[in-house]
Amino acid sequence: MSGHSVKDVVAASILSLALASCSTVIRNADASDQLVMSEERAALKAAAADLAWSPWPKPEEGLFAASQTGGEDGGARMTRERAVEIYLAALGGGRALSERIAADARRHLVAAAALADAAERASDSPSPKLSDVAILEASIADFRETRAIYLAALRKIDADDDAIDGIRGPLDAAVKKLSRAADDLAESAMKKRSSGYAGPEAAPVRTGAL
Repeated sequence: MSGHSVKDVVAASILSLALASCSTVIRNADASDQLVMSEERAALKAAAADLAWSPWPKPEEGLFAASQTGGEDGGARMTRERAVEIYLAALGGGRALSERIAADARRHLVAAAALADAAERASDSPSPKLSDVAILEASIADFRETRAIYLAALRKIDADDDAIDGIRGPLDAAVKKLSRAADDLAESAMKKRSSGYAGPEAAPVRTGAL
């Protein structure tokens, strides 16, 4: 074999090894990104499920129960007023009702903060999705109703203004924080989606690695 042929073989071997190494790195990076995305999405869904907890029946729960027992549609409809009545009945009597309502509200505030944090992590993840935004928006709508029921329950028991304001203020702030998180997540998802359509960014990464 001539010297020139040996050089060609060596050069080809080096190039093949470099390409194989580069491809392996990119594949590993993609797998890592997918893992991060899965973890962030799972955290977001879990936080949304925690925020969905309520100490009163949700409308769909009332409809399902009535359908199983043969109840009429009018009685099955779970209005906000009916939810408040059921909630207060479950709490029972006593002079500490406002404190017990406040304790339940604080549980929702903790869950709302956890959801906002999960949304921020999802926004910073490799590939945030608009479907994640839909999950967050649905949670915000449900949380707004939760806030309304807490305030209606306090008014129902004639709680003083300080007790009502002490719950309304933090709940309002939590709703605003979640709304901002939803906006940031939507913006991040749209940016990543647009950059994905642009496409040519992957080529420089492979060339530079060589």
